[in-house]
Amino acid sequence: MKSYNRVSVSTKRQALTGTFKGTENVCCFGGHDTNGEICDPAIFAGVVEVAPGVLGPQHGAICVDLVEPQCGPLTAFTPGEIVQRQVFCDSVPFVVITIWSLS
Repeated sequence: MKSYNRVSVSTKRQALTGTFKGTENVCCFGGHDTNGEICDPAIFAGVVEVAPGVLGPQHGAICVDLVEPQCGPLTAFTPGEIVQRQVFCDSVPFVVITIWSLS
């Protein structure tokens, strides 16, 4: 992961080739712009829509996890209440997006 053109996280994780086991947290982000983004859902495999007011500069977070089927995310970031969770099961590992309320 890069931030401000510098590598901010460099961790060896299990390869996405072969059999994926358990869960891997990819990232967690907080501090979101309140302008909202417009996208064309047709160009994505899936889109997570979040209600207004959940994400903002001082509250709300998004975590992304990779999980094997029949395994829940083991998100290291658990600061508040889960507002929304969406699982994309198009391929293995599954992609799990969790939206947290920090207020």
